[in-house]
Amino acid sequence: MLYTKLGIGIHTYSQSEDVMKEFLKQPFVVTGSDGVSSHPRATDTFPEVIKKYAADQNLQSLAQAIHTSSGLTAEIFGIKKRGFLKVDNYADILVIDLGKYKANSSYQEPTLYATGIKHVFLNGKHVIENDVYKGVLAGKSLRKNE
Repeated sequence: MLYTKLGIGIHTYSQSEDVMKEFLKQPFVVTGSDGVSSHPRATDTFPEVIKKYAADQNLQSLAQAIHTSSGLTAEIFGIKKRGFLKVDNYADILVIDLGKYKANSSYQEPTLYATGIKHVFLNGKHVIENDVYKGVLAGKSLRKNE
């Protein structure tokens, strides 16, 4: 669902690649997924946008793909101190090897994670290193304007 400051929303179930690519070109469209653990969207949405559509196909800049996956989303949903690398913000950081970064799940194996992830810091805690989860539980539920 796309939310704007006016409260206007769009949610498309279109499976057309061409329609989806047109949406991705718009600077106000954010990346998101309603995927559950039994669907590839749960693990592949962000790697697909960043690697496939931005880095490989140049559909949008890499900076735009990252912004619509982080900062713009935080702004639209009113999530404070998230989405941007700034002093006093929470340290939510993803470091990828763009050459190796790729989505891996499929309908047959929907829970395979992306590879090429060098580091993930969540709330300042190191949770993934070289594609391996370190067992650190650092996440928390986020609420609007909290």
